[in-house]
Amino acid sequence: MKRAGFTIGMISAFCILFTATGYGGRYAIVVKKSTLEDSVWAAAVDTLKVRHDGEVFTYIANVWAVLDKLSEYVPDYICFVTEPLDATATFVGQVHQLTRMLDDDPYGDAIWGIVTGYTAEDALRIVSGPSGFTVRTVLSGTSAGWLPYVVQGMATSEATYHKRWFKYPDGTIIEDTTGPTDRTEMLVNCLNSDTFDIMITSGHANHDEWQLHYPTTGLEGYFRSSAGQVYGDPHDGPDININSHNPKVYFGLGNCFIGEIRNMNSMPLAWIHTGGAYQYCGYVIEEGPNSYQLGGMPHYFFIQQGYYTWSESFYLDNQALLFDLENQTPGTCPDDTNGAAIYGDPALDVRVEPVREPLYEQEVVVIPGTDRDTITFRITMNEKGSPGFTGKWGGRHPIAFLPFRVEDIDIVHTNAYNTMITDNLALMYIWKQGDPPLEEGEQREVVFTAKRYLAPPWGFTVRDVGDGTAFYLVWQKGTAPQIIGYKVYYGTISQIYTDTIDVGVDTSYTLDGLTEGTTYYLAVTAYTAQQEGHFSHEEACIPQTTPRAPTGLTVTDPGVGNTLVLDWNANTELDIAGYKIYYGRFPPFIFTDTIDVGDTVHYTVTELKNDSTYRFAISAYDSDDNESGLSQAAFGTPTRSVGLEEQITMNAYFLSQNCPNPFGYKTIIEYSLPKKVKVSLRIYNLAGQCIRILVDEIQEQGLKRATWNGNDGFEKRVPSGIYFYRLDAGEFTGTKKLTLLR
Repeated sequence: MKRAGFTIGMISAFCILFTATGYGGRYAIVVKKSTLEDSVWAAAVDTLKVRHDGEVFTYIANVWAVLDKLSEYVPDYICFVTEPLDATATFVGQVHQLTRMLDDDPYGDAIWGIVTGYTAEDALRIVSGPSGFTVRTVLSGTSAGWLPYVVQGMATSEATYHKRWFKYPDGTIIEDTTGPTDRTEMLVNCLNSDTFDIMITSGHANHDEWQLHYPTTGLEGYFRSSAGQVYGDPHDGPDININSHNPKVYFGLGNCFIGEIRNMNSMPLAWIHTGGAYQYCGYVIEEGPNSYQLGGMPHYFFIQQGYYTWSESFYLDNQALLFDLENQTPGTCPDDTNGAAIYGDPALDVRVEPVREPLYEQEVVVIPGTDRDTITFRITMNEKGSPGFTGKWGGRHPIAFLPFRVEDIDIVHTNAYNTMITDNLALMYIWKQGDPPLEEGEQREVVFTAKRYLAPPWGFTVRDVGDGTAFYLVWQKGTAPQIIGYKVYYGTISQIYTDTIDVGVDTSYTLDGLTEGTTYYLAVTAYTAQQEGHFSHEEACIPQTTPRAPTGLTVTDPGVGNTLVLDWNANTELDIAGYKIYYGRFPPFIFTDTIDVGDTVHYTVTELKNDSTYRFAISAYDSDDNESGLSQAAFGTPTRSVGLEEQITMNAYFLSQNCPNPFGYKTIIEYSLPKKVKVSLRIYNLAGQCIRILVDEIQEQGLKRATWNGNDGFEKRVPSGIYFYRLDAGEFTGTKKLTLLR
C-alpha cells in the first residue's frame, strides 16, 4: 500500500495515470555566505548538494536577495541552511513569504524546510543520515486521534490524570486509566527507548518549555530545554534528560512558540541535538482558537495514509490555508499565516506506514495533446466522510501535486464548488460545513487543459573570448526529459532579439562574428517537439580585446600585524592570464607599489606598516599582455590584535578602532601613550583633506579618549561616507577608517 512517488503506467495509447502522490525535481539550497566560512556548515551544504543534485544560492545579510535567482531556477524544494540564531521567527515569516513569490500566483511555489541545529554537527548529521524513514509508532501527549492511522503507539490525555490509550499491531486500541498522575518520567522513558517515530504535543508552551497538563499546571511537570538538552522536569523529583537517537518527527501541534528559536536554549535546537528530531514542526507565534496552519497536517499525513511526506503535508496544509483565506470558506478564519516553522531536509521521505484505506483515493490522469494536455484530478471516497475543512484540527480539501508544471490553464469541467489550479497543484473545494458527508464510492473531479511549463535553462552565462569578435555561452541541461534542443537569441537592444541560432542539444556555444565594442543582449530557450520554453534571464556583454577591470575587491585585516588579505571576483574573459595589485599609504594614497600575483583572486600582502591605512586596486591582464583599467579602490589598515591595556603594559603606542562604527551621532576614538608627548588627532575625507582637528596638544602617558560628533571644524554636519582618522604622537603615526551614516 506504499504510495511513494508517482506511479506511472499506460492506461491506453493516449492516457497516462499518475496516482497523486510524491513529488520531485529541482532542489535549491539557500545559505548565508558567512555560514559557509565554517567548514562543518559548508560540509552540510555540500552533502545536500550531492544528495539532491542541488544548486546553492547565497546571500550576505538579507534572504530576499536570492529571490530573482530562485524564481529563474524554479525549484521544487528549497532548503534554508541557517546557523541557529539566524533562524528567528522573523526569518521563518520571510521564508513563508519568499517561497510564495517565485511566480505570479499567491500560493507556495516550493516545499521548504530549515536545516539548523544546536551545533553545525547537528545539521551535518541530519542531512547525512537516512534519506527517509517510516512512521509506525506514535507517542502522543495529547489525545488518541492518531492511533487508528498508525501501526502502534501510545496516546495520553493532557487534561485527565491517568488516562491513556494503547494501539497494538493487530489493530486493537485499548483505553487505560492506570497511568501515572505525572506523565513526565513515563514520556521521557518512552523517548529514551528509541522506539517511537513521532512525538505529538499540544497545550501551553513557550520556546523553551512544554507544560504537560492542560489548562493548569496541575500535578504534572514540564519538558524543558537548555543549552541543547531537552529534559523532563517532573512535578516532584530531579530532572531527567532526554537522550534519544532514533530519527523521529516532533510535532508541536497546538503549542504556542514551541517552534521559535529565540536563543540557544530553545526547544527546536535541543530536540535536534539530544531528542533525535530529524524533522521538527511548531508555531513561532501564539497558537489560538482560529489557528489553521498545523491543524490540517494530520489529514494529509495520517488520514491519507502514505500519499504525502511530512514536509509535503506541511506545504499542502499551508496551500489549503491560503485557499480558504481567499475563498472565505465557512468555518475558517485563519490568523496564523506565516506562523509555523518546519525544520529538517524538505526532501526527507518520511511517511506513515499505511494500515487502512485512505479517506479517498486520488488520481491524476493526463491525456497528452499536440499543444495542450487534458488533465483530470479525481477523488473516489473509500468510506463515508467529509473531504474538506471540518475544524481547526480536522479535515482539509483534497490536493494533488501535478506530475509536471503547467501554464495557460483552462478548466473544462468540474463538479466541485470551486477549484484552485496552479502551476504545480490542483485543489478541489468539494465539501463545506453544513453539507452531508459524501458516501462511499462518490467521486469528484476537475478536468482542465494546460500547456506544460518548460522552464528556462538555468545558469546561463556569457564570457567574452577576448578577441573582440566572440562570446562563449554556457548553461545547464534542462530537467524536462522531452527537451530536444536549445536556441540562442541575441541583438543589440535589450529584450529585442534580431538573431536566433538553434544549437541543438549542446549546452554551450561559441558565438562569433560580433563587432568589437558593441553591447549585445543574449538569452537562451529550451524546446521540445511540441513547444519552445521561456527565455532565460538576459545577459549583456561587450566583445573587446582589453580585459575589463576586476570587481568585488575586499581588504581584510587578519590581525597578525603588517599584513592585509585581498580578495576579488575572477574576470569572465576566457583569455585572462593574471592580475596585478596596486597600492599605496595614506596620505596621499598614490599607488607606490605593484605586485603581479598571477592567476589568483586571493592574495596576502605583507611587510606593511601597522596602523597605517592603505589604498588598493586591482587590474587584469590577458595572454597578449593587454591590461585592464583599475578596479574600484578598497582600503585596509594592518593591525596586531592586542588590547589597549596590554599595549599600555607593554609601554607602547596604540590606536583603537572607533566605536561605534559605523556611527550616526557620535563616535569614540581611544589611544594609548607610553610617555608624555605632543599629540595630533585629525579627521580626513577621501580626498585627503583635513576636515576636523580633535586633539592638538601635549598629553601625559596613559589611555586617552576623543569624541567626534560628525561635524567639521566649523561645526557643520559632514555628509555620510568613509573618513579616516590619523594619530601623530611622537615617533608614532597611525591611521584608521571610519564610516558615518546619517
